[in-house]
Amino acid sequence: MNAFELINPTCSVCKSKPKVVKSNHYFLSLPGTENELISWINKSSVDGFWSQNSKTITFSFIKEGLRERCITRDLKWGVDVPCEDDKEMENKVFYVWFDAPIGNSIHY
Repeated sequence: MNAFELINPTCSVCKSKPKVVKSNHYFLSLPGTENELISWINKSSVDGFWSQNSKTITFSFIKEGLRERCITRDLKWGVDVPCEDDKEMENKVFYVWFDAPIGNSIHY
């Protein structure tokens, strides 16, 4: 949920209201990958002994329609986005749920 969709959004700690800040981010483009993804899930869920709950949640995301997912955040902690030539990504980190499942296989 977006904080601006809430009724009277305020921080529970400092009581301030959220501010809109323009920021550029990287997105993972998922639309159009359904067939390949379903094939991979069907194999991986068996080979990896996924729970029925995991499979149900995964397929519910696909049923809703895949959309682009933001994979970066404006945070002070996390895995830095490699940005030698992209100054807009200089203070960005990868979102933990993008990086965590594949973290050991990423080599920057």
